[in-house]
Amino acid sequence: MNQSLSRIPNTNTPSFRLTDSNSAISFLSKELEFLKQISCAEKKNSRIILSSAESKSSEMVICQRRSTWFWPKKNLNNSRQFTVLKGKLFVACINDTGESIINSVILDSQKNNYIFRVAPNVFHVDFPLTDIAIHLETTDSTPDPHIFLKNTALNRKNFRHAMLKEYRLQNLKSLF
Repeated sequence: MNQSLSRIPNTNTPSFRLTDSNSAISFLSKELEFLKQISCAEKKNSRIILSSAESKSSEMVICQRRSTWFWPKKNLNNSRQFTVLKGKLFVACINDTGESIINSVILDSQKNNYIFRVAPNVFHVDFPLTDIAIHLETTDSTPDPHIFLKNTALNRKNFRHAMLKEYRLQNLKSLF
């Protein structure tokens, strides 16, 4: 790696911070491979935080595993941008009950759809469609309070399937 990394202790997922995040940052395929190896070895998502602790923005390169995902959430004050680097990532903006998609996309590193931005105060969910998806996640400022949508009517096991089904139906309707 061109940059030095230090592991952040006491985190739920393997997390690292650049030791000198004020200098120029280049991210190469070997850094992506490092994240993938850590994620596979520990069977958890992993991340490298690019921004300094004092930064007014938050930038993280995140390796997500298909087997893990988080409940929908919304950032109260800031937008969030997803830029896919490897694999396929499904990102959807959903209504406040979590039962319908407002806007969604499949970001694919093999195609020309790389970036999706979510406005502040909008519930959104993201999860990989490949075994591993690596993306750059950027928010306008940090810290930003966010809340999770844990609607008891939503079945965690079936939520991802329901989101993908609605996405496919919306895209079929747009063809007619």
